[in-house]
Amino acid sequence: MKVVAYLRVSTDQQDTSMSAQRDLIERWAAYREHDIVAWLSDPDVSGGTGLADREGGREVLRMLGAKEAQGVVVTKLDRLSRDVADFATVLKQFRKKNWSVATLDLDIDTATTNGEMIAHVLMALAQWERRQIGDRTRAALAELKRQGKPYGGRPSKTDLRGEVVNYITMRRDEGAGLSQIARELNEAGHLTSLGNRFYPSTVAKLVERVAALRA
Repeated sequence: MKVVAYLRVSTDQQDTSMSAQRDLIERWAAYREHDIVAWLSDPDVSGGTGLADREGGREVLRMLGAKEAQGVVVTKLDRLSRDVADFATVLKQFRKKNWSVATLDLDIDTATTNGEMIAHVLMALAQWERRQIGDRTRAALAELKRQGKPYGGRPSKTDLRGEVVNYITMRRDEGAGLSQIARELNEAGHLTSLGNRFYPSTVAKLVERVAALRA
């Protein structure tokens, strides 16, 4: 089978990480008897950036769509996605187009029967996690509302107690990342003041605005 090898590294680890990833993928391809038709990479790109939003990632999708390859291989899950839930979304998209994906750290290769079974389990777990996140988010926002803190997605100078803003502040204090908070708000069905979905950049702007107004 023809596969695309995809590498993602941070700038300060580029030389050693690239070499290590290539070695692992070459040995895997030889064992599986796969043909690596291209080596694509995105140096210094966050795992939170979607595959289609990366230069190398777009080329991966183009090659798969053009049937120049039947699958993609990465050494670790975080090279392709930010977490298991995001990886489940990628798997779902790939399955619709009959593309395979292999992650060496989880020993998943959807071109095999066992790999496809594990992928199904991951997608089921991701769906369960999303529902749990939605339940927790709704409960937390309901508690803030019960405490008399008015709803509001965009804080003003006179009102920094918006329900969503309080939730974001609370989750940041707990160490949650911007992508995770945005996902939790979306799963709970909340929209921005403009009626849009929350994105990490949206959450970041709210955090910055609150910090500036409270300074």
